[in-house]
This record gives sequence, structure tokens and C-alpha cells, in this order.
Amino acid sequence: MGYKGRIISVLTCLLIGVVTIIVDFHIYGYIPDLAFLYRLILFIPFWWIGKQFDKVTFDKHTATQKIDALQQQASCDKEDEQLNFVVYYDSLTNLPNKKLLTNTLKKKVLKAGNRFSLLFIDLDGFKKINDQLGYLYGDKLLIKVATLLKSAFESENVFRFSGDEFIIIVNDRGQLYLTLSDLLGSFSEPFKLDDKEVYITPSIGVSLYPEHGKNSEDLIKHADAAMQYAKEKGKNTWKYYSYSLEEKNKYYYSMEHDLRKAVSYAYTDFSMLYQPQVDIKTGELAGLEALIRWHHPQRGMISPAEFIPVAEKTGLILPLGEWILKEVCNQIITWKTADDTSLPKIAVNVSVIQWQSSDFIDRVKRIINETGVSPEYLEFEITEGFMEDRTNVSNKLNELRKIGIQVAIDDFGTGYSSLSHLKQFPINVLKIDKSFILQNETAIIESICDIAEHLKINVIAEGIETQGQLAFLQSINCTYGQGFYFERPIKAGEFEEKYLRRQPEIIQ
Repeated sequence: MGYKGRIISVLTCLLIGVVTIIVDFHIYGYIPDLAFLYRLILFIPFWWIGKQFDKVTFDKHTATQKIDALQQQASCDKEDEQLNFVVYYDSLTNLPNKKLLTNTLKKKVLKAGNRFSLLFIDLDGFKKINDQLGYLYGDKLLIKVATLLKSAFESENVFRFSGDEFIIIVNDRGQLYLTLSDLLGSFSEPFKLDDKEVYITPSIGVSLYPEHGKNSEDLIKHADAAMQYAKEKGKNTWKYYSYSLEEKNKYYYSMEHDLRKAVSYAYTDFSMLYQPQVDIKTGELAGLEALIRWHHPQRGMISPAEFIPVAEKTGLILPLGEWILKEVCNQIITWKTADDTSLPKIAVNVSVIQWQSSDFIDRVKRIINETGVSPEYLEFEITEGFMEDRTNVSNKLNELRKIGIQVAIDDFGTGYSSLSHLKQFPINVLKIDKSFILQNETAIIESICDIAEHLKINVIAEGIETQGQLAFLQSINCTYGQGFYFERPIKAGEFEEKYLRRQPEIIQ
């Protein structure tokens, strides 16, 4: 019997004793009326039952409170878990995110003797998949890539950094070469996305701790720089960070800063030059190519080969490209106003970033309307890389043809254009890349000229510098030429003085 049971037994015995005494007092006449006793006898059981009921009610209430408290605690724990996931994990791939990566790296660098590698992965051509298939397929591809990486590495060491960028912490540096080789190999098979198969490759940058940084910021920054270098070297490869990349990055960011200033200061540091294109049979002026130059206040003249890639990466090529087209259109109007003689078409280089912008055609139409130029004087030069998205390029080429603008393929022979591309698209001119002229690749040059003649497309040979090169091109019936042999790029005023007013034969 428990403690409470013994107390109840004692109280019951006391109650019986009290009742017995009261009855005895009644028998001997000390208590004449037993009504009190009856009330007491009736009251005590009900009182006892009531106390037990109160006890049960109290116990039930206490239990309910405890259950509510436990449920509330469980709910709080679940909310904390959900909040932790939102803060530290990527909702699409369920991988740890950038914040958790930073925290993890901070802990790892605090451990004495720790040595590890950081792999910065960027998917090559991911934007094209988004553009062509849609963002839904892009998200599915990211999930597939995340699954692949988690299967190849410890899941807590695989992070989604941002967009199509992933970072992996590799603790075993001794097998790093094999690890990187296997990682590239795992991307050789296509990813199945519902009814589609998609191929994609990674560019990988590698930084080492502690050699390439003593904190998380430096390790990530240096791995990113190495990844960018891997992209420059052809993509689908890996590159280690080196301190020479640091100097290159400093130069890049310095140029980006200066380029932004030059664009924001009303383009006063830029100018346009014009290089003649010549009919190599008659020696007459056949066209011009407009070429931009940047006069840097401290560095002097900077080649477009240096600053145009920076403009493309930063998006500055869009406003800069508009400025170039406006300058050329206004120059055409100026020349036509000053001299009513026939003016040849002027070729303007178009960046792939401009071409891919959804409002490219609208921008062109707006500039033509604003300047009042006749489109027949314009020719756009694009490269073979534009041909990858056939539907998009076909639509835009047809739009340009409707406007009245001709199109030339620049640097032809260095890309991946096929004969079917040339037959399919409304192309007016092929420009043979100057490397073929300089290296005397006669067989390639003849083949390009034969293809162009068959398709009734004009050919311009770039980079002509000697009489021998000109003689060879004349012998294979190449139509037009361009290069220092005829004329260097010159200012608009000099061109007007030498060619528009006199109209000489350039080839004597």
C-alpha cells in the first residue's frame, strides 16, 4: 500500500471512531438528536468523492498542460528546424548555401594543421539552356547536377554558391588530380530532363588552403579567379589559382572601373575610325568598316581587343554598341549632306551580347528613326558563333533584311559554320579571317571563295599587307580586300578628304 493509501486508512479509522463515540453519547442521552450525525455521515462520502474528483480534474488539467507544453516545444523545434533550413540551405537543390559554406570554412581554417582544397564549379553554357528550353528545365538541370555532386562527394561538403555555381570542399588533397579527372568525366553523359537530354560541362577553379588564402573570402575569391581562367582556356577543364591571376584580375577590375567612367562621361574618350574596303579587280572603294578606339587619359590608346571583352562581360557593350551605331549613322548623314556623291555601305561590328538581347531589333529601328539614316548604307558584321541558335538568328537576320540592312559573317573559317548555315540564312558577305591570309593558307582561302561564288555571296579578305597576298587573291577571283596594304583605319575627316572628294582608285 502506498503512502496515500495508508493516510486514507487512518482517516477512515478515525471517522469510524468519531461516529461510534457520537452514537454512544446519544444512547446515554448526551446527544438527543441524531440529525447531525446523519448529515455528517451523508456529507463525508460526498465530500471524499468530491475531493477525489477534484484531484482527478487537477491531475487531468496538469496532464493537459504538460501535453500542451510538449506540443508547443515540438512546434518550436520544428519552426527552428525550418528557419535553419531557410537560412542555411538552398530551397531548389537542398544543398547547403553560401552562408553555411562561409561558416564551415571559418571553422575549418581555425583547426591547426588543416589542409584542404576548394573547387569552384561553373556550368558552361547554362544561360543558353535557360534561354532555349526555359527556366523550368534549367532548374531541373541544377537539381540533377546537385544530385551528381552529392553522389561523388560527401553531401555536407557540396554547396550551391549561386545560380549555376557550386563549391566543393575536398579534404583529401593527395588524390586531387584523380578527383578532378573523375569529376570532369562524370559530366560526359547527358542529363535526362523529362523528354529531353542535355549535355553540359563544368569549368572548375581550384584554390588550396593554406597556400592560396588564410580565410574563407580569399579562398573563394581565388577559386573563382581560377574558374574564370579555366573558361578563358576553353571551358570543360580545371585550373589552379596562381598569384599571376591576381595581377590579371586587378588589371581587369581597373579597366572595368575606367570603362564605366568613360561610358558615363558622354563617351568623350571614344572615337570612330574608318578603314576602306576595296574592289581588288577595279581598285575602287567598295565599303568601309567602322572601328572604335578608346583614348584612355593615362594609358593612352587601348585596343578594342582589350576593352570590348570587358564591355561584354559587364554589359557595358549595350550602351556602347548603341553609341557606335548612332555615331556611324550620324556620320553617314553628315557625309551625304556635304557631298551628294555615292557613298559606300559602312560595316558595324555587332557583339553577341547585343545580338542576344531581346530588344536588339527594336534598338536598331529606334536609332535609324532618330538619325534619319537610310538603312541601305549599313552592314552588320556578326561572327560564326551567332549561328548556334538557328531559330533566333534566322528570325533576326530576316528582320534586318526587311529593314534593309545587309549582314556579313566576320572572321569566317575560324568558327563552326557549315554550308547548310550559309544556304539557310540571308547572308550577304563572308569575311575571310586575316589569320588565313597571314599564314598563307591558300587551300582554305580558295575553298571559301569557291563556296561564296557557288552561293552568290561576296567575299572580303581581311589583313592584306603585301603585294604578293593581293596578287594571290586576284588570281583566285576574290572580290574585295581590306588591310594596311590599302589603308590603315583613319578618322572621318581624313577619309572624306582622301576618298569622298577625290574618289581615286585605291589600287594604282
